[in-house]
Amino acid sequence: MTRYGAQFGPNITFLGIPAIDVDDAKALAAADVVIVGAPFDGGTSFRAGARFGPSAIRGTDYLPHDGSRPSLAMRTDGLKELNVVDMGDVEMFSGDAKTACESLEKVIEKISNANAIPIVLGGDHTITWPDVTGVAKARGWGKVGVIHFDAHADTGDITFGSLIGHGHPMRQLIESGACRGDRFIQIGLRGYWPEAETLKWMSDQKMRSYEMTEITARGFEICLDEAIKLAMTDCDAIFLSVDVDVVDPGSAPGTGTTCATRNGCGDWFAPFPPC
Repeated sequence: MTRYGAQFGPNITFLGIPAIDVDDAKALAAADVVIVGAPFDGGTSFRAGARFGPSAIRGTDYLPHDGSRPSLAMRTDGLKELNVVDMGDVEMFSGDAKTACESLEKVIEKISNANAIPIVLGGDHTITWPDVTGVAKARGWGKVGVIHFDAHADTGDITFGSLIGHGHPMRQLIESGACRGDRFIQIGLRGYWPEAETLKWMSDQKMRSYEMTEITARGFEICLDEAIKLAMTDCDAIFLSVDVDVVDPGSAPGTGTTCATRNGCGDWFAPFPPC
């Protein structure tokens, strides 16, 4: 396919980095990191709008889009040190969740097979299901550790009669075997959910969840070090998933539900040792 570009809004790349056609094998092989837009909110159970996330992320920076963002602290420029490219948005029609997720999964698998790191701009948290599945197909089924920052566990069974939704992706991934329950680490859980039945299912899978009460008591750095060590044990890659609702609502109020909104997320994974 040719580069699809932005599904919503102006067709610009992330911070002005080069565009890429993921069907161009030579260009993909030269890439270290590929930005992927996943403009999908067909899995939300309340307020939609996350489909505009990739466009907003690409366009929000007021600095020149010159493909450069040096770090004063690290004395490096990641966009220059690495070959970071933008493939545009995967075409994801919210009215057809199954086809949308299949399209995203195929793109992530292709990028991962090329030994590049996909950074996925969401999109509601439904996208983690095809994202991790695509990585697992390329890097090793059941050999991907997952670190999941979220206020909710997203391990629900079914909502509104559908298995595809932003409250289900983690259960889908574990039940499919794409990743192991005992290598699935969640950080930041709080609020009123899951209920007892879902918590028991999570315990049966040997999932490790750092609730905010534990993080407050023990300290974030201690919990994070433990999570990274566990995710790396007997796995070939780490997949990092960040849901915006893990942030305090006072700092990120424009999301789909309160206490913990699941209306926007970003995913990426890193192989180790480096490929």
